[in-house]
Amino acid sequence: MRAKDFSMGLLYNKHVIRFLGFCIVIGFVVGLGVSLTVFSLEGKSTALRLSSGQVHSGQGERLTPRPEADRPLDGTPKPSPTPIPDPYLGESGQTTQVRIPILFYHYIGNNPIPEDTARDTLSVTPDRFKEHMEYLSQEGYTTLTFDMVNDILKGSQSLPAKPVVLTFDDGYIDFYYNAYPILEQFSFKATVFVPTGLVGGGAYLTWEMIGQMAGTGIEFQSHTVNHAYLPSLSRTRMVEEVTESKKTLEERLGHPVNWFAYPYGAISGSSAKAVKEAGYAGAVGTIPGVNQSAGQMFNLRRQRIGANMDLETFKTKL
Repeated sequence: MRAKDFSMGLLYNKHVIRFLGFCIVIGFVVGLGVSLTVFSLEGKSTALRLSSGQVHSGQGERLTPRPEADRPLDGTPKPSPTPIPDPYLGESGQTTQVRIPILFYHYIGNNPIPEDTARDTLSVTPDRFKEHMEYLSQEGYTTLTFDMVNDILKGSQSLPAKPVVLTFDDGYIDFYYNAYPILEQFSFKATVFVPTGLVGGGAYLTWEMIGQMAGTGIEFQSHTVNHAYLPSLSRTRMVEEVTESKKTLEERLGHPVNWFAYPYGAISGSSAKAVKEAGYAGAVGTIPGVNQSAGQMFNLRRQRIGANMDLETFKTKL
C-alpha cells in the first residue's frame, strides 16, 4: 500500500513540474509579445513626430522644427528658433570682445492676415519702428555697415561711443514703403539680406526698388538664392546657393558683396566653411548677443527684434 502511494506521489509531482514549466514558457512568450508591441508603438510615435515637422537634433531628446514646417501662412520664410552655437572658428586665437549690437528685423508693417500668428512674431509696426529709431537718434547711437564692423574688429577703425548695426532679413517689400523712409529721416545706415531668387515675388522687393535704395546708406547683402536651409543640402547645392547669390548681387549692384546671413540662422561647420571659401568677409546668424570678435567673423551675434517689441524691451537689446 505504501509503495503504491509513493508511486502515485511521484506521478503527481511530475505533473506539477510539467505544469509549472508550461506556465514559465507561456509567461516568457507573453512578455516578449508585450515588449515587441511597446517597441512598435514607440516607433510609430517617433514616426508621427517626424511627419508632423519635427526632426531629431542628435543631442539627447531635443527636437527642432523642419524649416518647411516653419513658415507663416502666406508662404514667406521665417527663421527657426535660436540655434545652439556651432561657430566656425575661421580666425582662431582672436578672442577680443567688442560690444557692437547687431539688431535684426523682418517685417515692418501690420500683419494683413490676423490668424497668421507666425508672422506676428516677426512683425514690427511702422509706428513702433519709428519709436525705436527715434530712441537711437536721441541717445546718440552711430549706425555702422558691416565693412565698418570688420575694420573695428581688426583694429583699423575706432569704435564709436554707441555703435549699432541695423539689419533686415529676407528683403520684404514693406521695407521699401515703411522702413526706408524712416531710416532716411534719421540718416541711418542699414543692411538688407536678400534671397536673390525671391526678388520680385509678391511679398519681396523688386530689383528696381533695390537699385533706388542702394548707395543711399542702405546696403544689400547675400541671404542665398532660395532662402535655403544650408545644413540639409549636398555640398554642391550648398556652394551654389552661397556663390550664385553673391554673383547675382554683384552683377546687379556693381560692387563687391562681402557679407552673408544664414537662412533660418542655421549654421554648421560645413556651411560656414562654404561661405568663407566663396569669398565673403563674414556672416551673421541668429545666436543672441552684443559682443563681437574677429574669431567669430563667420557667426557674428545678432539681437532679434519682433513681436511689435515695445521700447523698454528694445532698450535691453542694445
